[in-house]
Amino acid sequence: MHFKLLYLVSVFLIFENTSLSKYAGVFTASLAMVLLPVVTGFLILSKKKIGKVEKHIIFLYVALFLYSLLILIFNYYDNLRIGFLVDRGLRFALLALPTLIFFVFFCSFEKETLERALLIFSISILIIYVSNILFPSIFNASSFFQGSYAHSPHRMRGLTLEASTFGFQVGIAAIFLARHYDLSRIMSFLLICVAIYITTSKGGLITFSLSFLIAVLFHKKTVKTTKSLLLFSFLVLSPILYLEILLPAFSSDIEKYNSSATRSTMILVSIFSLFDHPLGVGFFGYLPSIYENGKEVIQSIEEIMPNVFNYKEVSTYLYFGAVKGVSTKSFIFDWLIYFGGIFLFYLYKVVKWYINNLREGDFYYLVMFLFMLLSVTFYLPIDGRFIVPLVLAFLYKSICNKNKYNRELA
Repeated sequence: MHFKLLYLVSVFLIFENTSLSKYAGVFTASLAMVLLPVVTGFLILSKKKIGKVEKHIIFLYVALFLYSLLILIFNYYDNLRIGFLVDRGLRFALLALPTLIFFVFFCSFEKETLERALLIFSISILIIYVSNILFPSIFNASSFFQGSYAHSPHRMRGLTLEASTFGFQVGIAAIFLARHYDLSRIMSFLLICVAIYITTSKGGLITFSLSFLIAVLFHKKTVKTTKSLLLFSFLVLSPILYLEILLPAFSSDIEKYNSSATRSTMILVSIFSLFDHPLGVGFFGYLPSIYENGKEVIQSIEEIMPNVFNYKEVSTYLYFGAVKGVSTKSFIFDWLIYFGGIFLFYLYKVVKWYINNLREGDFYYLVMFLFMLLSVTFYLPIDGRFIVPLVLAFLYKSICNKNKYNRELA
C-alpha cells in the first residue's frame, strides 16, 4: 500500500497549478497536497522509525519557528499591524511544512523504490512535454489541472504555472532518463539543452549548462580526455548559446516584461537584509524586511544602471500590506531573509556533504544535484514543488547505500 502511495505522489506532484489554488493560493496549488493528510497519517502510523537526519530537520524547523516568535515579540511588539505580521508569518511557516513532511516521507523508502518513483515522474513529464508541443491550447486554457490561463501562450508550461518551473521539471526528468538509459554525456548535454530550450526557460537552460560544466570539472571519476572533450564542446557551444539564444531572450525580457528587474531586485533585497539582520528576521519579519529594503535596492541599481530595467512589477511589492507575489522567487534567498547566517551555516554543511559524496559517485547524480541547487538559488521557490524533496531523498539514499557498500567491502 505504501509503495502505491509513493508512486501516486510522484505523479500528483507534477500538477503544480491546479484550481485548488483558489482555496489557499500556493499552499494548495499542487495536486500532491490532496495526499498530504494520507502521507502524514502514514508517517504517524508507520512502524518504520524516522532516521536521525529527518529527526534533526524536524527539530531544526521547530527551533527556527520558536526563534521567529522571539524576533516577533522583541522587534515588532509595538507595531500597529502586528496582527497582519502574525497572519502572514504563520502562512510562511506553514508553506515550508509540506516540503518537510514529504521529504521525511520519501526518506522512509529505499533507494530502489525512490528510483522507480523518479522513473514514473520522468516518463510522465516526457508524455506531458510531447503533448504540450502537439496540443498547446489544452495547457494554455484554464481547467481543474491548470488553475489559470497562460500568461505567455507561446511558451510551454506543462502542468505548472509558467515556463521556468516546467523547464525545471523537464531538466530533472531528462537528466534522470539520460542516466537510466545510459546515454553518452555529450549526447545527453545536447539533447537536454534542446529540450529545455524548447520550453523557453532561460533559467533552466543556464542552470543546466552550468551544472553540467561544474560536474565535468568536479567529478573525480571522469577521465581527463573525456573532461577535455566535454569542456571543448561546451566552450564551442557557449558563444552560440549566449549570442543566439540567451542575449535575445534577455533583451526581449527587459523590453517587454519585468522578470529580470523583479528577480535581480528581490535577490539584492535579500542581501541587503542580511547586512541589517545577520541572523535573519524570521517568518514574521519577512515582509517588513522587503518593504524596508526594496526602495533602497532600486535606488542603488538605478545609480549604477540608470533606466535599464522596468520596475513596474516589483514596485507593487514595496508598500506595507502588499502580499500577492511578494517573494524573492528563490528558495535560497527567501530563507536568507528568514534566518540569515543560521541558514547559510546549514546550507553550507548540506551542500558540502552532497557534493563531496556525489563527485565520487555517479556523474548524472552530481549534475542533478547541481541543477537543483542552482535552480532554487536563482529562480525557483520550492513551495509546492515536491519534486525537490523527492530528488534530495533519492540522492541521500543513493549516497547512504554507496557508503554502506564501501564499509562492507572494507
